[in-house]
Amino acid sequence: MPGTKNIKAIKLLLLAIPVIFWNIANAQVNTSAREASVLTDEFTNNPFRDPDIIYLEADSLINNENDGVLIASGQVIGKYQERTLRAEKVVYTLATGVVIASGNVVLIDPNGSTQYASKLELSNELETGTATDFTARQVGNGLTSAAFATRTENGEIELYNAYYTACKLCKEKGKTKKPSWRIKARKVRQDKKTRTFRYN
Repeated sequence: MPGTKNIKAIKLLLLAIPVIFWNIANAQVNTSAREASVLTDEFTNNPFRDPDIIYLEADSLINNENDGVLIASGQVIGKYQERTLRAEKVVYTLATGVVIASGNVVLIDPNGSTQYASKLELSNELETGTATDFTARQVGNGLTSAAFATRTENGEIELYNAYYTACKLCKEKGKTKKPSWRIKARKVRQDKKTRTFRYN
């Protein structure tokens, strides 16, 4: 079992990841009702779970106290209050404060909105971060996707090789079809004050 210090660290992780990328796609995708329901029921109905204490489940949990590294791998599910993190692997380095979640990363907020990435990396006391293969769906079926997303210390959000579409994605012969229209940009920057986006 991880020590108290590491448990607190994971709690910070679950609180910080959604905050870092929240403004990238405010009011993002609703995950499938069934998936959200299963996750909610799994944790909420657990009579032994204290909502103010982190719950971490993984096929493997290694606490290397000598190196100050906590590694959770294999269907990792983290829960704090009503926020859920899912990934194939989560690595937290105590000395540097760097947290890396990788492999089909999914963040599910209390309202069911969801953000996806293949990798999330947070650093500098969780104030800055990057996301690889970032995707979020807005209310009304709008989809924002980027090869890479960053948040700087001043809170500025940037998306690289990004696109937006309001088209519903369909599958044909097992493959996802390209939307009939989409706005593409090499770089998208969010204005923190006005919450508007600039496409370059």
